[in-house]
Amino acid sequence: MNFVRNSMIRFSEKSWSLELYRSIPKLWELLQIMILQISLGM
Repeated sequence: MNFVRNSMIRFSEKSWSLELYRSIPKLWELLQIMILQISLGM
């Protein structure tokens, strides 16, 4: 039972980090767009 719980926790951590890793490119795109708009605004 304890083993199952540990593997579940490990799996959820892994999927969480995978989601984070997937969302990084979108955040990076938004950041680049913001920087571009600021530099054009100046």
